[in-house]
Amino acid sequence: MIHPIIPTVAVLLIFLSLAMDCLLLISAWTLPILHHHHHAHGVTIVTRQPASVPATKLFSTTTTTTSSNNNKKDAPVDVKSLLYLEHEKMLVGRGQLEEDLMKDHTEGLAANVVKGTGAGGGFSASSKKTTKQLKEEGKAHAAVLRQQGVVRIDNVLPEALADEVRAFVMDLRKDSETRVANGELKSKERFADVLLKENRCDLTMPMVSKDGITATALASVIQQSPVGETIASILGKDAVLYEFSCLISSPGSQRQVMHPDTPCAPSGSNDDPVLYTCFVALQDITMDMGPTTWLPGTHTLEAHDIFGNEATKDELLQKGPAVLGLLPKGCCAIFDSRVLHAGTANKGIPSDDNDKLRAVFYCSFRNPKVPNAGNPGSIRPNLINKWDLQSLDKELKKHVKIASKGKDLSTSPFVSSSAE
Repeated sequence: MIHPIIPTVAVLLIFLSLAMDCLLLISAWTLPILHHHHHAHGVTIVTRQPASVPATKLFSTTTTTTSSNNNKKDAPVDVKSLLYLEHEKMLVGRGQLEEDLMKDHTEGLAANVVKGTGAGGGFSASSKKTTKQLKEEGKAHAAVLRQQGVVRIDNVLPEALADEVRAFVMDLRKDSETRVANGELKSKERFADVLLKENRCDLTMPMVSKDGITATALASVIQQSPVGETIASILGKDAVLYEFSCLISSPGSQRQVMHPDTPCAPSGSNDDPVLYTCFVALQDITMDMGPTTWLPGTHTLEAHDIFGNEATKDELLQKGPAVLGLLPKGCCAIFDSRVLHAGTANKGIPSDDNDKLRAVFYCSFRNPKVPNAGNPGSIRPNLINKWDLQSLDKELKKHVKIASKGKDLSTSPFVSSSAE
């Protein structure tokens, strides 16, 4: 999931970078002196490369010292790793401060119940909604989404299907991590960037799989629930699939800082959203699993100006109310990419069955009027700009028809025996 760096942190990093440059210069002069005063030991500056930071270093310097035991090069001073670790420390500290500011006015995000339906969602085991019903519900959800910047729609994914997708995601993550570690794949071929990477990852989804599970899930979300019509009622059927991924937060992941995924248009108009993202819970999300928190109504230029001002941003966070994505399995939250939000800390206890691991299956659609979203999407390269909502809907219907009639799934455009 795309996460731009908060301006305050960026300024701090500039100062930190300058400080590190000075440190390197000082080190170049003082290392020989330090060695002179400590005859028996070479001086080594060692930093552990975080697992989430690519092995390729943007900058490093190596110093050579001698000792009475050997003549070896010391470990390099990895400035990128030092900056990354300092950056994370600042983000974690800021995130904890924001949690304190917001804790007294945070509540669970309630499902939007559409009048006349008695429900806040889509899929129902007892009845299949008509296209007309989905459109009517979609318009009602869209009205809330426009006003608040976030809306909850329940039952967009049957629970059994959510379980299957979660199992698929866990297997895919394990396989992807192994292949990246072995050098078979580059990290960016399977994982997208995410804010505060430790114990958190953004695993991009394949559209084609061996049993078509991801396509089946996507069809349920955008065709058999009001989600597709909610997005279409605002962005139109030519809205572009911009992201297709799964956010995974493991126990130990820290709270992120509040941030928007994309900026507001500098023109001052709030009428043209950039992206709408749909988060679908693949298990019940409880408080200790680190649910996403949103600050409704902050998808405006005015709110961004306040948030960007050091003198007023904390006051904005204190006003609230903030809402938490305590979503039941198969339920979703659609949010405007401009609304302020953050993943909270996963405080669950690690276990072999990963029952406290939070997995969120998601897709984003870009406004066709906004060709540049401002940040790269979490999506595999072969899917970039491949489908809009209308063409994707057409292809997914073919897949659903084949699956529902018990035909050979290999004839589906979303099934392949060689899929990864």
